[in-house]
Amino acid sequence: MPQKKLDFLVIGAPKSATTSLYELLKEHPQLAMPATKEVPFFTDHRKYAKGMARYLAAQFPDASPEAVWGTITPQYMQGQGEVDVALTARRIADELPFVKIVALLRDPIDRAFSHYKMQLQRGYERRSFDDVVRNALGKPLEDARGPVDPEDGFRYIFVSEYGRILQLYYDLFPREQILVLTTDELKDGPTDVVRRMCTFLSVSTQYEPVAPSTRARHGGVRPRSRLLTPGFIYGIPGVKRVWKNAVPARLRNRVEYRTNLWNIRPDEVRLDRGSYAYRALAEFFAADVAHVEQLTGITVPWPAWSASRPAASGQQSVTAN
Repeated sequence: MPQKKLDFLVIGAPKSATTSLYELLKEHPQLAMPATKEVPFFTDHRKYAKGMARYLAAQFPDASPEAVWGTITPQYMQGQGEVDVALTARRIADELPFVKIVALLRDPIDRAFSHYKMQLQRGYERRSFDDVVRNALGKPLEDARGPVDPEDGFRYIFVSEYGRILQLYYDLFPREQILVLTTDELKDGPTDVVRRMCTFLSVSTQYEPVAPSTRARHGGVRPRSRLLTPGFIYGIPGVKRVWKNAVPARLRNRVEYRTNLWNIRPDEVRLDRGSYAYRALAEFFAADVAHVEQLTGITVPWPAWSASRPAASGQQSVTAN
């Protein structure tokens, strides 16, 4: 009997309401997903070297082989450590040539700012957002792009280059295997998005998610407890090494996921559209946004680039975190 493999991957983007999508889908009786959202395989050198069979045994121990298996893994649109997105996409294509791929895209400026807020909250960032953007855009782009290290101060800006990133997947997979959604759609019609996902994955569209309008994650600049932030804990000599090597991955992932969700002091801090950072990123992302529209065939609802379109007037930037 052929070994069961993953049927779908939600590849991101990070900070684009992928947690909300996970919570909406996880109770579908025909879907099987890991107990926690982010359990990367293709961007993790050690797990990848041990093979997919071992990974699936750890993450889907009780899942029926008749179910549709998948993960929601934002690392697949940003890279991780030394593994960039190009290598990630090639690994996925080699291992899972028939997998269905879903990308959830948020306004790229809002996404970058939300990522910045998360870095502040987790103790990895201390600069103003204007300084982060000025520093990022002042470097050679090929040096600035690449895998994202949580402690690497600016690369998360470039995770919002969706056109550049998605092109890597479109070059390797047929268009019919890729579904692109926006967080605006998820916010305005979560049940409709779930039905589209179910249709794409060939599972029952009769499934009704519980509390579909509830946000699973609220962003914030400050933690509830600085002592529980990764930037503080992993700064203690030896803690990171012991935690990563001595604690089973499944337990570690669950603890980190729940702790990080709890340790956010929610706020509604938004980026001022008159700020240097907003204006600079609107100009910087313009060509990439056009690439997204050409590549996917969707018309994005993001204010910095859709203001001139009559149908998009009055659109507000998304607030999902």
